[in-house]
Amino acid sequence: MRCLTDRIKREKERKRQEIIDVAEKLFFSEGFKDTSMDEIAQKSEFSKRTVYKYFDSKEELYSAIALRGLELFQKIIVESSQNKNTGLEKLESIACSLINLKKTNINYAKVITYFLNQVFDTDTNGVFIKLCKEKVITIRVLINNYLNQGIEDGSIKNNIDIPKTVMSIQTILVGMYMINDNLYNYFMTNNISFNEIFEYNINLMLGLIKS
Repeated sequence: MRCLTDRIKREKERKRQEIIDVAEKLFFSEGFKDTSMDEIAQKSEFSKRTVYKYFDSKEELYSAIALRGLELFQKIIVESSQNKNTGLEKLESIACSLINLKKTNINYAKVITYFLNQVFDTDTNGVFIKLCKEKVITIRVLINNYLNQGIEDGSIKNNIDIPKTVMSIQTILVGMYMINDNLYNYFMTNNISFNEIFEYNINLMLGLIKS
């Protein structure tokens, strides 16, 4: 009986992941607004009823993809800060990893920032939405801890406002990822690439808090 139950659970999880995989490709290629649940059902070769059995709404399905991105983001923060001694070194290592992530996988970053703007402050409920909100808080705590460590070890200025600094880091990252390509190109001068500006913003921010 237990083997049967485990097999049923594995099958449910397989279907859930297949739906997420298909939705991820569609969201990345067509965008959230232009992707319908009908299209997701069709591409995943499941009925629309089956899709709604696993995900109550398109927002919940989108948040499952955002969770993948947030988990990757947290993994980068933890792994890149390992074997670093000071709080500033940990933040610098995270910054380098974020710059590389920006260059190699912009899609997850866009999904996360869209999620934060459209879903995080709503009353929409769902398992994945709840997990995303918890993950955002976990990441915020990690950055907060590194700032505190930097102040204690002397690598970061001791007169910074930590809550405001954490919020500034978040808003800069969200703003950079959410900027419209056409808007950026309109303001762009001297043929400076978006990646260059992204890296410059992060390094500028770190320079301001460095002791």
